[in-house]
Amino acid sequence: MQRATFITLILGLAFVNVSSLVRAGTLPDITGTWYANGDAAKRCEITQSGTSVTLRNEQGRSATGRFTDPGTLDTDWGYFGGHHIRGAISSNLRRIDWSNGTYWTRASSSQPTPTPNPYRELHFASVSLSRESGPIAVLDGWGAVRRNGQAVVICVSFKNVQPTAATRVVFDFALKNRDGETVETLHLDRRGTFSQNIDIRGWQSLDAWQSAVGHRGYGDNCVKQEAGVGAVSLLTARIVSYRIEQVEFADGTTWPKP
Repeated sequence: MQRATFITLILGLAFVNVSSLVRAGTLPDITGTWYANGDAAKRCEITQSGTSVTLRNEQGRSATGRFTDPGTLDTDWGYFGGHHIRGAISSNLRRIDWSNGTYWTRASSSQPTPTPNPYRELHFASVSLSRESGPIAVLDGWGAVRRNGQAVVICVSFKNVQPTAATRVVFDFALKNRDGETVETLHLDRRGTFSQNIDIRGWQSLDAWQSAVGHRGYGDNCVKQEAGVGAVSLLTARIVSYRIEQVEFADGTTWPKP
């Protein structure tokens, strides 16, 4: 009887010690810049607060997560990001191996130098159409033009705010110079199934977009143009403004109404 009681006490102490590691601030510090698959051009970020973490991958997608123990993360990337992905943190805190077969690393001293980007960023201006006046909310957007003016790329993030799923969203992107004159207009015809209040993300920054070039293409939410672009005009482009031209829904209706 005494022996059984002793074993119970030992097990109880072991349980308290393990759980307290996660609660008591003895977790490893993994905050900072990471690199997807060890590639210096694929920047990722992690911030942590207590047992909780916030992550951003090389594509600009964000996730939340938590420590399940000092060496393991459980992260949630949502429907389009693979849902729950577990990460195993190395003992030297320089590598995280993810359950989807990828890994992140960080340098032990100085960070690697990112690959030079031949593009310059354009300011994305909202509002040819306010989000309150239509069925599509534009969350953010981003544009870049090659420094020689020979190519331009525009990306956008949006969500459908209507109960009925949208199946097509048509955007117009006007590139404007300092004087507000339109020097080029690009069109994005985005088709798919866009359910209510689901974020449809495009690249969110120059670093995130550059990390995809030559690896994953430009993404469904981006439009790129090279041939026929006026180099001199594009070199003066400073601002991208957007307009939502048309939205089609799964029930056969359209916006604006014909």
